[in-house]
Amino acid sequence: PVYAETDVTSYLSNLNDGSNLLVIANWNGPAITSTDLVAAVRLELGITTPGPALVQQKTNYTTYSTPVTSFTTTLDTGATAGNLIVAGIAIDKASGAITVPAGFNLVQKSAEAAGDISSGAMAYKIATGGEKDITWTWTNAKDATAWVGEYSGLVTSDVLDVSAENESYLQTATDSLSTGTTATTSQTDELAIAVFISDSGNAVGTTRTWTNDFTVIAEETDTSGSPFICVATKTLSTIGTVESIVSHGGSDESYTVIATFKATAANQTPTVTSVSITPSPTITLDADTTTTVTISATITDNDDCEDVFDDGTITAVFYDADAVTDSCSQNYNNCYPNITLTEVGNTCDTGTSDPTGDVSGTVDVWFHANPGTNWTAKVTATDAASASGSNTQTVTINTLIAFELDITEIDYGTVDPNQISAQKAVLITTTGNVAIDVELSGENMTWSGNTIDVSQQKYSATDEFNWETQGEFLSGTPTCHELSTGKPEQHDPNLETEYIYWKLKVPTDKPAGGPYSSTNYFDIVSGGTCP
Repeated sequence: PVYAETDVTSYLSNLNDGSNLLVIANWNGPAITSTDLVAAVRLELGITTPGPALVQQKTNYTTYSTPVTSFTTTLDTGATAGNLIVAGIAIDKASGAITVPAGFNLVQKSAEAAGDISSGAMAYKIATGGEKDITWTWTNAKDATAWVGEYSGLVTSDVLDVSAENESYLQTATDSLSTGTTATTSQTDELAIAVFISDSGNAVGTTRTWTNDFTVIAEETDTSGSPFICVATKTLSTIGTVESIVSHGGSDESYTVIATFKATAANQTPTVTSVSITPSPTITLDADTTTTVTISATITDNDDCEDVFDDGTITAVFYDADAVTDSCSQNYNNCYPNITLTEVGNTCDTGTSDPTGDVSGTVDVWFHANPGTNWTAKVTATDAASASGSNTQTVTINTLIAFELDITEIDYGTVDPNQISAQKAVLITTTGNVAIDVELSGENMTWSGNTIDVSQQKYSATDEFNWETQGEFLSGTPTCHELSTGKPEQHDPNLETEYIYWKLKVPTDKPAGGPYSSTNYFDIVSGGTCP
C-alpha cells in the first residue's frame, strides 16, 4: 500500500508480519544519492538498521601561515565506550615524523620525505569512553587541517581489516588520484573510509567526485593556502577489494589513504521449519476429556542456536483460524496459547556454533474444541535481540458427536395393573463438540412369557407430564427427540444438559410378578436432525 506522509506513522504501528510498505519520497534539494535518500526516509520514520553509523564528526584547521607542531580537534561530546574513532590529518609541505594521537593506532601515513609538498595520515582507536580532544604531533612546524569521526556499529576488537594509500603525488600536482586498492576484505559488512589530503585548499577547486559510490561526509580548509582534507565513506556489503578515485577541479600535490573497518554482524533472524502436528492430518477428540496434541518444529538461528534456545524463547499457539487469530487469548473452544516447546532429538549443542535444534511440546485439547479444517499450530522462535521467525501447520479437528446418560437403567418400581408409574428422569449431557439430538426406541418388556408392549412407555421433555394426555409413545422405530441444548462451551461445569422424563402404564390384563424388563435405545444424532 501507498500512504501519504500523515498516514505513515500510524500505519507503521499496525504492520503485520510479512507486510510491505511503499513510501514515495519527493526530494527538492541538492543532488543526493539513492542510498542517502533511503537513509533519510528511514531516519524520518524511526526505522533503524544494524551496522556502522556516524555518531559525530568534527573538522578543524590552523589559520593560514600559523605553523604548529601539534594540533587538536575537539569533539562536541565525549566518545561512547566501544565506538570507533577515526582521525585524519593533512599537513602542509614536509611534516617530518608524524605521531598519532595518544591511544590511537596508525592506519597509513605519507612518506615523511624532505621534499614532500603534501603530508598526511589516518589513525583509529576503540573508545574507552569520554575521548574529546584528539591531538596529532609532527616534527616540522606547519599549517594543518584535521578531521575526527566517531562511529557505532563496529566490532570492538581487531576492527581494522585492510587499508591502502597512494603516495604517487606527494611532490607532483594532479587533479585526480586513486586511493590505492586494498587487499580483499575478510567479511561482507564493513565501513570503508577514504581520506583525500592536498597541499592547499585554494588549489582543489570547489567540487569533488568519488567513484564506486563513495559519499563525501566532510571536507575542510582555510580558504587561503592551508592544507585541504576531504573524507568519503561507503558501507560495504560484499567481500572484495576496495578502491575509489577522487577528482577535483584544480591541480595540487596530494595524498590519499583508505581503510575498511569491520562492522558488527547484523543479527540473523531465526527461522522455523518442519512444523508438524500429531495426530495428523485429522484429530478425533475423546468425549468428556482432553486429547493430547503434540507440536514439533525445527529452529535455526545462523548466529548460533543458543541465541534462541538459551537466550530467547520458543512458543506455540494452537488455534482455530476460522474463528480467531494467532494473537488470541486462551479459550478452550478455539485457542490454546503459550505452549512451551523444549529440545528433543537434534538438540542445540552448547558452544559448538550449531545453528539448528528440534523442539516439541504438547497441549491438552478439550472435547468441546470447535470442529474445523483450519486448526493451526504456529511456532515462533525469538532470539536475544527480540528478532523472531515463525511458521505454521494445519490439521482438521473432526466433529465429535457424543453424550452421557446419568443412569444405566430406568427402574419404574412396582406398578399395579392399570396404574401409572412414578416419573423417572434420565439426564443427557452433551460431551462432544457439537449440539446433539437423540433418537429414542425400545423393545417390549417381558417376564415369564408375559409381555408389556413397548408403547406403554411414554417420554417427554416436560417435568411431571400427564401420561394420558401428554408425552410421546416409545416404539420399536427410532424416533427423533429434539434437545434444547447446544454445543458445550466449557467443561467445568458442562452446562449442556437436559432431562428426558419417563412413565410406564401397566395394562389391566398383565399378571402380577416380574420384574418385567427390556432395553431402551438412545441413539445420538447431530443437533438439528430432529425437527
